[in-house]
Amino acid sequence: MKSVQRLAVALFLSCFSLFFSNLAFAEGISPSHVYQNTQRMMAEISLIRQKLDVQDTPRHSGVQVKKKPIHVYAKALEVMEKVARAQTRQGLTPTEIGSIPIRNISPTEVFAVSERILLELRRLKKKLNIAQQIQEPPFVAGKRPSDAYENMWNASYLLDAVAGEIKPSFVFRNSRLILAELGQISTKLGFSVLTKAPESVAGKQPKDVNLQSFKNMHLLARLQRKLNIEPLRAPSFPNGKITPSDVYDTTHILLAELVRIKVALEINTPRPEVELLEGKRPADVLSQMQLIAENIRVLTKS
Repeated sequence: MKSVQRLAVALFLSCFSLFFSNLAFAEGISPSHVYQNTQRMMAEISLIRQKLDVQDTPRHSGVQVKKKPIHVYAKALEVMEKVARAQTRQGLTPTEIGSIPIRNISPTEVFAVSERILLELRRLKKKLNIAQQIQEPPFVAGKRPSDAYENMWNASYLLDAVAGEIKPSFVFRNSRLILAELGQISTKLGFSVLTKAPESVAGKQPKDVNLQSFKNMHLLARLQRKLNIEPLRAPSFPNGKITPSDVYDTTHILLAELVRIKVALEINTPRPEVELLEGKRPADVLSQMQLIAENIRVLTKS
């Protein structure tokens, strides 16, 4: 009996020690660790691109500023979605993507999702019979969430030729998610959400949609100020040709900021699942973005 008790105590102490060891490790996670993982991601994706004989030149993200861990988390989910689509293309069961947790996001949580991305990329490598290992990137101290976000976006660009580029239909789905989140916030504040979008106008381009998306970011910042929440610092409008991928990035920023509002208002309801509707055009997305703007204005005035 005593030997059993001693074994139980030893096991307890071992688990206790392991718990605090892991906790100490988690508390030591910084944006620099996430940045290092994004370096690993890009190296792994490069090996996959070589195996698939991808010849295109990927785009490169601009310099990012004022990003928070929640924005990096949202960008990581975009990368995870592309990994899932790449897995489907290669006959693998795609990984689950998930959504932003409704709480303040720490670098530890961003690191955890980046680890999942690496795991799924290596599963894809195994399926493609890629035996080559990446060269371990150095750890660079002092990195900020904005640096990790920039690299996460570059990883996303590298995946486009492997998973397929972002289409307006993906952006349309995100716009419906934004409206769903606004609906929950409206209910909490005691208002009704507008549901009828303006008629779409043919001939619109991704640049038109992104302009409206940037207006929506500024409108959302006004709402946050009224709610005494630290407002969103909208980035500069990107240079060069605007693609659905740029608009997709903007929608992820909006979704992250809406989660911040839900946390502040103590809204714990997860957002609903929204199906992907194929065949959507930039004009369809623009009408949704205009509806989003009207709903934010209503909440701010109220």
